[in-house]
Amino acid sequence: MDYSTYVNCVLVQPDGRIVVGGYFDSVGGQPRTNIVRLLPDGAVDQSFGPAVVGVHEWWGGVNCMALQADGKVLIAGSFIEVGGLPRTNIARLNLDGSVDAEFSPAINGSAPDSVYALAVQPDGKIIVGGNFYYVNGVYRSLLARLNADGSLDEGFAPEIEGGEWPTVEALAVQDDGKILVGGWFDRVNGALRMNLARLNADGTVDSGFVVDVNGVPESFAQQADGKILFVGGFTEVNGIERVGIARVTRDGLLDLNFSPRLDSEVNWRASLTALAVQADGRVLIGGVFDAVNGQARTNLARLVNTAAAVESLGVDGSGIVWMRTGACPEVWRTAFDYSLDGQTWHHLGPGTRVVNGWRLAGVWPPGGSVLRARGYMTGGQGNGSSWFVETQAVPVSPIRLRIERTGTNVLLSWTGGLPPYQVQRVAELTSSNYWENVGEPVWTNAVALPLGPSNAFFRVYGRAQ
Repeated sequence: MDYSTYVNCVLVQPDGRIVVGGYFDSVGGQPRTNIVRLLPDGAVDQSFGPAVVGVHEWWGGVNCMALQADGKVLIAGSFIEVGGLPRTNIARLNLDGSVDAEFSPAINGSAPDSVYALAVQPDGKIIVGGNFYYVNGVYRSLLARLNADGSLDEGFAPEIEGGEWPTVEALAVQDDGKILVGGWFDRVNGALRMNLARLNADGTVDSGFVVDVNGVPESFAQQADGKILFVGGFTEVNGIERVGIARVTRDGLLDLNFSPRLDSEVNWRASLTALAVQADGRVLIGGVFDAVNGQARTNLARLVNTAAAVESLGVDGSGIVWMRTGACPEVWRTAFDYSLDGQTWHHLGPGTRVVNGWRLAGVWPPGGSVLRARGYMTGGQGNGSSWFVETQAVPVSPIRLRIERTGTNVLLSWTGGLPPYQVQRVAELTSSNYWENVGEPVWTNAVALPLGPSNAFFRVYGRAQ
């Protein structure tokens, strides 16, 4: 690798294959122009080979990528052609790497024009940020939103301006639909905002979120507790010293308990360009530095979070629930699957947001199967990389009891739970009555009991997991 070859973004697909974007012309000795897909073992995927032609021979390529819910890959950057088709700074690839012929928005109007950041909303709309002033021939100042088909969302038109070199460098969509914007600017829709702003879903400025940063934020990471991490080339946040990294609350207040110290003797100051929160809440940072909190670290480090990442995956009477709180990384969409052998996975459906987590209602995995939850997230430089976190569990389905009369007996049968099971009986449903065991615990899912002379109520409970 020489100075003119670099990687900007990485995207992990659900099957473990890895798409890499940047500025290069070969990978592993095989020709690949600015984009490549690797197999899980690192070998080049021979079935995936679209060439991305940069704006200039000496400059251009792929700056950022995003994975859609349908598996298609969005790429953006500085280019004029993808897979032999004209595309202006943004394109969408099918699962096999071919270009989606139905998606062809044009983003341009600056010199040099480029898209630096992408974000996909849960509704499929696509937010783009960078250095441009026109989208499909319509004026847009550095930020725009596309419909899923590539047409311009005409109702979303924030005006971003100011700064020495006005640009949008990073984007992230919060769980409430609000949009974090980082870059080089000092005004958004006429309101004073120094390099960082939060927009409402309609593109208006969130007046309750004011965070002043004296440099360019390059990447965001959100925690499940609502706190927001960001990194970049800055030394102050809200007038308080923070070199390269800071964390604020959902309301924009600086977190005084999070203040890692970065140092660099090579550059006149340390700066960061990449950020990610691991599943366990630890924070990965990348950039230019040689020490973190007084300990030698060269350009890559991992920080211990000040809070714990707390999560649980299981089922209840209404379906599947994945609770995520604390320092867990925030995810923008989820998918639930099950496996009977740990190798082949069957899709159950996407999750819906609930308080402190996600739920798939009305669906349960088969008894004895392994349940898997995946949450998809973004990070890295400009939030242009995508990957997922994963949790697996062997859930215990709730016991569902059925009672029917068969001759002189009453038959109790049930599903769910774990054996051994204990059947209990009570004559009346009052708080003072005592449930009595009926026989010894059983390992089957049914018992037949003789009919008694009086009414009776039954219940079954199983072994704790």
